[in-house]
Amino acid sequence: MRPTAFLRDVIDRIAGWPLLLAWLALILALSSIPSTPKPPSEVPYDKLAHLAIYGVLGFIVGWMLRRRTGAHGASVIAMAALLCVAWGAGDEIYQSSVPGRDPSLADLAADFAGALSGAACAVLIDAITAPPPR
Repeated sequence: MRPTAFLRDVIDRIAGWPLLLAWLALILALSSIPSTPKPPSEVPYDKLAHLAIYGVLGFIVGWMLRRRTGAHGASVIAMAALLCVAWGAGDEIYQSSVPGRDPSLADLAADFAGALSGAACAVLIDAITAPPPR
């Protein structure tokens, strides 16, 4: 087994679940922070944060699905985005119990867009870096 193939196998088996669970815990921790009213801003920082955080989640889930199921392209992207938006919907519902926070469809849309783009990046990077077929 080539060293790069061995390294990819180790990363696939070890890094996936702990990384995913750590990222989900981070999202939950951030959602648990009470919010105070802020003055309106021209730049939607909140939506950009949702886009970035769920972009990383989409990347992790897309990468794991691609490696563990062997599925390709659009099916991995769709599955990853749906799993991530399900977590996002639960997160938005949870936020209704946090002081100063409330659920938002706009936040959920940003979650979905981030997850979709993150999963697409994972599939693209995996396709580019995968060893050629024998």
